[in-house]
Parts: sequence; C-alpha cells; structure tokens
Amino acid sequence: MMTASGIAVTGIGFLMYPILKLVNAKLAAWYPALRVVELSVSAAGAVYLITRLSEVPNHMLWIYLPTGAGGLVLNYLLYVGKLVPRPIAVLGFAGYALLLSGAVADLLGVVDMNNG
Repeated sequence: MMTASGIAVTGIGFLMYPILKLVNAKLAAWYPALRVVELSVSAAGAVYLITRLSEVPNHMLWIYLPTGAGGLVLNYLLYVGKLVPRPIAVLGFAGYALLLSGAVADLLGVVDMNNG
C-alpha cells in the first residue's frame, strides 16, 4: 500500500510540474524529483520488509524527509506564483517545515514524534 501511495504521489509531482515551471522552472523540477525519491525510499522499505520480514527502523521518518522537502518546494512555488491564496501556502509551508524538522530531530534522538 505504501508503494501504491508513493506511485500516486509521484504522479501528482509530475502533473504539477507544468504548472509550477511557469513560476520557476529550475525549482519546479525539484518537486517531482523529490517525489521520486519519496517513492524510492518507500519501495526500498517495502522490499526490505518482504525480504527480511521486519520493518526498517524508523521507516516513516525516512519517508518524511523527502516528503517535507518536496512540500517546502511546492508551497514556496504556490506562494510566489500566487497559485493559491497566500495564507494557505503559508500554512502548508509551516506544516512541511515542522514535519521536516521533526523528522530530523527524531532521527537524531532529540524528540520522539510518536510520543505525546
């Protein structure tokens, strides 16, 4: 199911590219690229699960890293291009920034995103 979700998210990244490239073509290319990385991490976790019959430690945190980075790129382009109301883009940017910083902090052992 995670791999199917990753394929769908990657498809969204490629479908958004023609719209986002009108704002900034170089930065817009990072959005589908980061979604492909997200799919790759998800698929690698699935292969590991099937072959080892155990989950990768902190597997969701590793998926959150490209998810957060891609979300930051997306919301920045949405904000700059005025493609959605600015408060919505700011809210998305803040949410992805918190997700990315929380995942990094959890991987470093500073916080536990599953607790509290």
